Formats: sequence, structure tokens, C-alpha cells
Amino acid sequence: MVSSRAVFLFVTIITTLIGLRSNSAWANDLQLADNEVVKLFSEMPKEVHLAASCLACHKEKLSELEQSIHGKAGLLSQHPPGAICLTCHEINHRSNKPISIEKNNLDFSHALPKERACMKCHGSEALAAQFGFSPHVPSEFEESMHYRKVTIGEKKAPLCFDCHGAHNVQSMQAPNSLKNSPAERAKVCSKCHRGSNETFAMTFDHRPTTWEEKPLQYAVIAMFKTLTLGTFVGLGLFMLLDISSLIRCIVFRKKMGLHAHHKPKKVEYVERLTASQRWQHFFMLSSVLTLVVTGWPLFSPESETSIAVMNLLGGAGTVAIIHRTAGLVMIADFLYHLYYLFTLFRKGGKILAFPMLPTPKDVIDAWGLILFFFGLRKDKPAFKQFAFFEKFDYWAVFWGVAMMGFSGLMLMFPTVVTRVLPSWSVSLSEIIHADESLLAGVVLIIWHFYNVHFKPGIFPMNWAWLSGKMPKHHYEEEHAAHVEELKKEGKWKE
Repeated sequence: MVSSRAVFLFVTIITTLIGLRSNSAWANDLQLADNEVVKLFSEMPKEVHLAASCLACHKEKLSELEQSIHGKAGLLSQHPPGAICLTCHEINHRSNKPISIEKNNLDFSHALPKERACMKCHGSEALAAQFGFSPHVPSEFEESMHYRKVTIGEKKAPLCFDCHGAHNVQSMQAPNSLKNSPAERAKVCSKCHRGSNETFAMTFDHRPTTWEEKPLQYAVIAMFKTLTLGTFVGLGLFMLLDISSLIRCIVFRKKMGLHAHHKPKKVEYVERLTASQRWQHFFMLSSVLTLVVTGWPLFSPESETSIAVMNLLGGAGTVAIIHRTAGLVMIADFLYHLYYLFTLFRKGGKILAFPMLPTPKDVIDAWGLILFFFGLRKDKPAFKQFAFFEKFDYWAVFWGVAMMGFSGLMLMFPTVVTRVLPSWSVSLSEIIHADESLLAGVVLIIWHFYNVHFKPGIFPMNWAWLSGKMPKHHYEEEHAAHVEELKKEGKWKE
């Protein structure tokens, strides 16, 4: 029989060999990881001697770092002690300035987060494969409001280390990590957001916006993408068809039996917009344009145009005040318009008589105009007081103000909102606010500006928005059906 001592010796030899192989494999993995890190920080081999100077004053920081997830990973253990310091502070030593990496000491327009520190390693697929973390975190962070504000120069906006720590970064699997401890997460958020609670703290994370991870957010983004693309294509096609039909009418006027419209010697005018309507339009126009200008930097924070706007208007803090003020003006103007409609209905008592309400005739007119565009009809439809495309323009404002105004208010007071609503309400508001602004911009530039500014025969503009009046002969051409109604009622002077 085999003695127990022989069995014990055999087992010991085998386990030792396995351990040596495992240690060797681990060493090889670390060597591969170190090589990947050195590739990311190409200047490190030349500057690794600087690590000793770090330890002269910051031994306690290195000790703290060694207890963190970065230190426990054994990264750069084959390099001189303190070499790992250069991965985050490399930017400072290369510039020969002993400044800290704190955000307030960096020029955001030239040193974006993804170009230094955390983003370099956590965006590396090779390191992600070595250490098992998710490489999508940087791309998700770049889509966040935090990153956008940092990029445009908001000094109070947080970077990675403001939430996760710098030297004492813990594993996300740790019991007290931001992922596993809502209370700790709320505590971190309260540094910037007063009144933060655990619900608010769950509004932002680094999970990818996919159907599996965030189905509601993913669906809303998909909806707005489809809506924006469809609107862009539809309105753009309408504009091109309208221009082509105008060219066709000019070139083949005689063949089509059309008569040229001559401007009368004495131009008469009819009222198109009242003084109250013009003021309402002015406040809506000025507030929306201000919102577009001040909101664009957050939509495209890395562009040179955004940086120029920030500098021109006095920085991120000033721009935020201007943007929010303009938003409140837009909402106030919208609420006044609702009151204005209420007074009209109270006087007239006929809601169905409101000229902006869609009617079956609008569908008939739209189809008639399509036939005219393709040469299947001789004349354009006779429109009433407001054509179907003008009604579309009007009701698009209702949709836009409701979407942008409501979501904007939620983003202004997120900690208050999350005391009543779930955390995803804030993240949805952020998506809606951004995507609806893009949709509104498409409608404004392609549709509204074309119909009242750039359309042949109207350029440079329809002056009714300023004077409230429209040339009588032009009104008879554009709103023939309404003119006929006024003639029957005896309200139209020949």
C-alpha cells in the first residue's frame, strides 16, 4: 500500500507546480497589462525616474493607493515604486508644472477628460479584457451632462475622481461602493446637489443605454430619432417640391394657361396679426432663439463654435443663467397664450370656430397640393385663413413648449422631482429636452423659416410679424377660400 507520507508528498508537489504555473500566468498577465499601460503613456519610460520625487512628499498617498483597486491589481509593480503615479499625473510632469490634477487648474477647452487620466485606461479594450472592467464607461460618460458641462468650462462640474475618489478608489463589488450603497451614492451627489436623496442618486450611472439595460430610455431615444429623421425628410421634401413647382409655373406659365400676377399700383393691406399676437410671437421668437444659441454648447460641447459661444457670453455660469431665463420667458409666453385663447373663446363662445383647429379641409388641401406639385392639378388649393402647413407650424409650438418646458423645469429642480417621481424621470427629461430641441430646430429652420422668410415671392420675409399687415393682393392669392367667405359675409372690400 502507498503510505500516507507518499500521498502527502505527491499532492504537495502537484499543488506547488500548479501554484508556480498560476503565479507565472499571473506574472505574464501583469507584464502584458504593464505593456498596454506603457503604450498609452508613451512618455513614461523617459520620465519614470520622476516617480521617486513623488514618494519624497507623498508616501501616505502611495500607501492609500496601494490599498485601492488600482494598487491591488498590481499594476506597474515591475517598475520603480511610484511609477503608477505618473499614469494620472503625467500631464503635470510633462508640462513641468507641479500643479495638481484638480479640475480647476486645467484648461477644459484644450484638455478634455478623455485625453488624460481615467479615460485613457478605462477606454482601452486591451486593459478591459485584462482586468474585466467595462470599456464602454468612457463613451457613456461622454454622453452625460457631467462631461458636457466639464467640457464647456463649468468649473463645478464633476470629473471621475470627484465621485469615485482619486487615490482610494474601491472596487464596484465592494459593499460600500457607489454601485452597491445608495446611501453612499446620495452622500457623494450632495456635494453638488443640495437635498440629494437615494432616488436622485440613481439617476445617473455608467450602464450603456441599450434595450436590455435601460429599455425606457432606449425607446424614447429611438422614438425621437425616428421622429426627427422623418420630420427632416418630410419637410425637406415638401420644400423641394414647392420650389420645383414654382419654377415649373414660371417656365411653363403660358403652356399651363396661367396668368401672371401683377402688383397693383396702389398696394392695399389687410390685417393679418393683431398687436397682441405680434408681441406673443416676439417673445416666443426671442426666447427660442436664445435657447438655441445657449443650449447648443451642451449639445455639441467639443466643437470650436461651442467654445467660442461660451467665451463670448461670459462662461458657462452666465450662459446657464441666460438659458434658464429664456426658458422661463418661453413658458410664461406660452401660458399667456393659453389665457389669450381662453378670453377669445369666452367672448366668441365657439371653440370650433378657432381658425387654427385642424379640419377635414386641411387633409383635402394637403392632397390637392401634392397633386399640384407633381403637375396633376392646374392650380393650388384655395386655402382658408390659415393653411394646413401654417397650422402644423402653430401646433408644433404647443408640442415643443410642452416637451422642452416641462422637461426643462424638471432638470432645473431634479432633487425636488425625485422626491415624488422615480429616478428615471430625470434621465428621461434629459433625453427629451435634448432631442426635442433638435427636432424643434429642424422644424424652425427648415419649415418655419422657409415659409415666412426664404420662400420665393416672400423673401426676405413676410412682414406681417412686424407690421401685422399683409398686401391685399397677396392675401387674395394665398387665402382665396377665406376671401370668398368674407365676401359672402360682406366683410371684404373690393
